[in-house]
Amino acid sequence: ADTVAAIERVMALPTWKAQALEQAGAIAQPDHGPLGVFMGYDFHIGEHGPQLIEINTNAGGALLNTALARAQTACCRSMDLALELALNGYRNLATLESTIRERVCTILDGLPVGQPFNWVDRVSIELTTQMLATILDFPFADRAKLTRWSDVATAAPGAGIIDTEEQRRAELLECLQYFTGLWNERIHQPLGNDMISMLAHGEATRNMQPMEFLGNLILLIVGGNDTTRNSITGGVLALNQFPGEYDKLRNDTALIPNMVAEIIRWQTPLAHMRRRAKTDFVLNGQQIRAGDKVVMWYVSGNRDESVFSDANSLRIDRDNARKHLSFGFGIHRCMGNRLGEMQLRILWEEIMLRFHRVEVVGPAERILSTFVKGYSALPVIVHPR
Repeated sequence: ADTVAAIERVMALPTWKAQALEQAGAIAQPDHGPLGVFMGYDFHIGEHGPQLIEINTNAGGALLNTALARAQTACCRSMDLALELALNGYRNLATLESTIRERVCTILDGLPVGQPFNWVDRVSIELTTQMLATILDFPFADRAKLTRWSDVATAAPGAGIIDTEEQRRAELLECLQYFTGLWNERIHQPLGNDMISMLAHGEATRNMQPMEFLGNLILLIVGGNDTTRNSITGGVLALNQFPGEYDKLRNDTALIPNMVAEIIRWQTPLAHMRRRAKTDFVLNGQQIRAGDKVVMWYVSGNRDESVFSDANSLRIDRDNARKHLSFGFGIHRCMGNRLGEMQLRILWEEIMLRFHRVEVVGPAERILSTFVKGYSALPVIVHPR
């Protein structure tokens, strides 16, 4: 509840223009990595507006911070390049569509019609984990490990996922050990289409040190899992909160592509990122000094009333829904955005062919995080057409 209240307070503030900061070149690389600030800040509303108070700069844990810091120098040249190559290895994203659709259909056809179940477990996690395993060519029977490592990386100790930082360290080292084994297999095989093979054979990435490898893995696993997974859940929740939009969708399923962008805007699965300013900059009268830590609240930008009318509401035919900031901006834009959009589009196309309604029948359970705007449970009943 405290986390939700904090996010709502941020959304009510005058918007910090993250897009303007990136465009002006005032934002440098992350400091200690984007995951090093979970639960690490609180807000204070002073007479001069919102102020950030640093309360725990090491909240991500020493191992995680080290791994992510090592990954930053190679993030653009290695992880992003390898992801792009991995996707291009399928010739183009359209070739992936049949795989996604097949898996979506299998998942949806296995749901218990007319009986309550947890949408997060049965649909959101299952679909995104399957697709992440595909891109990594990760052993399919072990795919639940990907979800576990993603949760461990972003969890606050004592919030139900991990108890201590020592536990986080042990499980992330297990992640590194597992992927090192895959790396060692792929390096002795011909170059494949999967990301691990691309990294193992790539001239710029084949000599990555262990902590750099782990940092890139965590960035990929969290980015490929948490974001799409929570947009899948958030979309169902939003359509139930705005039933008129659900009626609009039933009357015109051609709105699905635009609805996908609007769901991603409305949900904003990652609430913020932190950067350090590399130059002095004045934004809306606020002086930012070189070296200052700047938190870009995507969740606030996506509710900016000067850009999005009725910004707190879901409107699946919103004409500027694609102007959202959920994928970042500029050089930090998410490389997997099109794959995430494709998964959501195909899922909703197949949902509408099968079900009159995915009805939310109980309160959503949110995870405890100021970084990931996510869900651990959403009880639903699916009603056939």
